[in-house]
Amino acid sequence: MLEALSLKLLRMYGMKTLGIFCAIGITMLAGGCKSAPKPKPVPYTLVVKADQNLKDMAVSVDVVGIKASEKEDFERYSVTKYWQPSDPLRRDANKRSFRFGAGGKAEFTLPPTDPVWNDWIKKGGVRYLVVIADLPGVDDDRSRRKIIDLDRNNWDKTIREGKADTLRVLVREANVIVESKEKVR
Repeated sequence: MLEALSLKLLRMYGMKTLGIFCAIGITMLAGGCKSAPKPKPVPYTLVVKADQNLKDMAVSVDVVGIKASEKEDFERYSVTKYWQPSDPLRRDANKRSFRFGAGGKAEFTLPPTDPVWNDWIKKGGVRYLVVIADLPGVDDDRSRRKIIDLDRNNWDKTIREGKADTLRVLVREANVIVESKEKVR
């Protein structure tokens, strides 16, 4: 059956055209067999900065390392619930906590040499960071939470500063934003 189809195509289109179709088909098959590169989470210099409008407001921020399998749970979890004093997700999270405002620091830096990176990436298999802010008067979960992919392939090379990559997060009065640019694909 395949031979009959090949002969029919050969008669209809000629050898040259059939060769072109075969080359296109092989190229498409070969391209389809490629897999995406395996994610490579790496430690970064993480700079979490408070907007100047927060200087007189008390704002707590957690940076939590999570595995890929935990991402959906964190995306769906209520940020209001997370900030309740007895919340088990917050209590058990492997995190770093910061507090802005009321004359305190306006910027916190988590260097790639901090031991938490070893706990997160090497021991814990962490793929993402979740930055969660307790912003007074803001109820929208997505505005108070950002999930950052630690895969080196996702970040634009413009975030390089010296020998370390720097991810910058800005905590504003109404939301949390990632200032570093993701790679355009």
